[in-house]
Amino acid sequence: MTKIGIFSDTHGNFFALKAIYDEFTKSNCDEIIHTGDIVSIGPMSGECLDFMFSHEITLINGNHDINYINDDVLPPAMSHVPSEHKRYVFDTLGDSYRERMRYLPLIVRRNIYGHKFAFLHYGLAKNDIYKKHTFEQINPYPTVEFFDKMFFGIDADAVFFGHKHESIDLTGERIYCDVGSVGCHEKSEAHGIILTVSPEGFSYERIAVPYEREAVKKEIEKRNVPCGKELFEFYFKEKLNK
Repeated sequence: MTKIGIFSDTHGNFFALKAIYDEFTKSNCDEIIHTGDIVSIGPMSGECLDFMFSHEITLINGNHDINYINDDVLPPAMSHVPSEHKRYVFDTLGDSYRERMRYLPLIVRRNIYGHKFAFLHYGLAKNDIYKKHTFEQINPYPTVEFFDKMFFGIDADAVFFGHKHESIDLTGERIYCDVGSVGCHEKSEAHGIILTVSPEGFSYERIAVPYEREAVKKEIEKRNVPCGKELFEFYFKEKLNK
């Protein structure tokens, strides 16, 4: 039997990252996979990168990670993360992580006991002739048909991804599992998934463990993160007194 811990969209929330990693370790996961977006929004992108690179975690690039690699602070359509905030995050990180992150994959595949799995941040853009976008635009109300089309051509029994920050479980041509954000949401819980695979089949369960949500607020205030109040209130659904 093989167990894989999966989480996504850490977004600078070191406290949620540490909580879910400890839970995966306690659950004896054979591998831990993060499906993208380590940086921005939260106050501790550098600490999250340091932790992930110093622990046994399989990393995949997300859109915010690619923005950092390319020093791209222009917000795309539908983005709620302003240039001012991204400029602060990228300047704070400096160049020290860029080269290492540049070689992270966009998709990771695993074949375990004959069961095939794909892990990525979201559907990869197929018809972007100008090569400006790595991922397809988020569909706020995805259907099985949408995922069948977006993940067409991926040879997998199940696809695990993030990006939207919301949990989704749908089955079409394959199983589609949006892992949801580990800590960029309204609850004081670090969210993740444990995938269990055996020769007979596979299943996954969603897990939630408590973390220090108040510590995130304190770090935003202490570091005077640009647009930190607005981002916290939008993504974490709670007023930040600042």
